[in-house]
Amino acid sequence: MKTIKRDLYLDQLINKMSNGLIKIITGIRRSGKSYLLFNIFKNYLLENGVKEENIINLSLDDDRNVMFSATICVDFLFSPSSVS
Repeated sequence: MKTIKRDLYLDQLINKMSNGLIKIITGIRRSGKSYLLFNIFKNYLLENGVKEENIINLSLDDDRNVMFSATICVDFLFSPSSVS
């Protein structure tokens, strides 16, 4: 399998990774968004001293992670039973 280098996108992530903001990666289906994060960026972190146990991979299209969905969180935060 041929790997497409994504140096431009990796550099953008690296340059902004410590600015305190959430990063959102957008693009058409099957364009390499997950590969960029779960492989390329993860390898960068590991090569630069971040321990594997400090890296969280969370795929929101996996049914096992539905509790982390923004819709579920918003519904919980604003439900009458969660307001005290």
